Amino acid sequence: MDDKLNYQVSEMEDKLKRLTAELDILNLQVIAVEKNILILKGEATVVEQAVATMTKNSGWLYKVITAGFVTAIIGFVVAGGLKP
Repeated sequence: MDDKLNYQVSEMEDKLKRLTAELDILNLQVIAVEKNILILKGEATVVEQAVATMTKNSGWLYKVITAGFVTAIIGFVVAGGLKP
């Protein structure tokens, strides 16, 4: 009876060691995933800031382009327009 108990304890210890090793591997994988998520969040923040900056600056770009077209039309009319 004592041998059977020792065998069962030994088997349980082996299982515990294997499970502990698997748990350590899973913990390392979770840490790696968390790091990647933090990196992606940082990159997303940078992209959001860049898009916000581009959106702010695009208003001026539209104004400059519109002013260029208006100036071209005025210059075309002043130069004589469509004379036959």
